[in-house]
Amino acid sequence: QPELVRNLCREAMAKSGQFNPQGITNTLWALATMKFEQPELVRNFCREAMAKSGHFNPQNIANTLWALAAMKMEQPELVRNLCREAMAKSGHFNPKEIASTLWALATMKMEQPELVRNLCREAMAKSGPFNPQNIANTLWALATMKIEQSELVRNLCREAMAKSGHFSTQEIANTLWALAAMKMEQPEL
Repeated sequence: QPELVRNLCREAMAKSGQFNPQGITNTLWALATMKFEQPELVRNFCREAMAKSGHFNPQNIANTLWALAAMKMEQPELVRNLCREAMAKSGHFNPKEIASTLWALATMKMEQPELVRNLCREAMAKSGPFNPQNIANTLWALATMKIEQSELVRNLCREAMAKSGHFSTQEIANTLWALAAMKMEQPEL
């Protein structure tokens, strides 16, 4: 299958200007997920993302930031642009998009305090539908960024209690690590 992927990457490179925001995002996400190194293609798609970022919806923003973080691609101008879009559209982010964006910012060590505050407000308002992965990723991101959000942490801990039977081993480990990093021996619920 690597040959097929290489062929498709060549075609994507040739047609990159024709990709819409969803296609750009899906391509970057796929390359990150497959760990298929195509730096020239990624840079090309980052240029397309810059040009079309105003048309990115919350899912496009979150998935593109996640892909850049997962690939360890330094694209500060694109990240800042996507963060501006996220600020403008943060009220429309769902739990997965909130968690993925916070995780990406923490992974990239990007300081975006205003965006983080907005996403934390959204997380507070939408913590009920957070699934175990969203809970673990959000707590991990807050701990990694050393963000003090005690009310949000308590809400997410309540959700974790209610959903603890559905946590994977990785989600358990990440949540416990985050709580330990926040120096929370046993959060009051």
